[in-house]
Amino acid sequence: MRCYDAAANFVLCRVPDGPRVHRRLLDRGVAVRPSTFPGLDTDHLRIAVRDPDATAVLVAALSDVLTGAAV
Repeated sequence: MRCYDAAANFVLCRVPDGPRVHRRLLDRGVAVRPSTFPGLDTDHLRIAVRDPDATAVLVAALSDVLTGAAV
């Protein structure tokens, strides 16, 4: 996973198999957006900046999804 420096209210990340990661996060109730910016591929996700509690939920879910933990 690679995250890029941000100057907006979201972080742009590139994850392996972005569409699968996006679906699995949605299954866990965590909403991120696939990037629609020109020049980026389907492995890029936009992650909104939220409060610390929401960020902890995101990090835990993303860790589970990327390591293959069951839902």
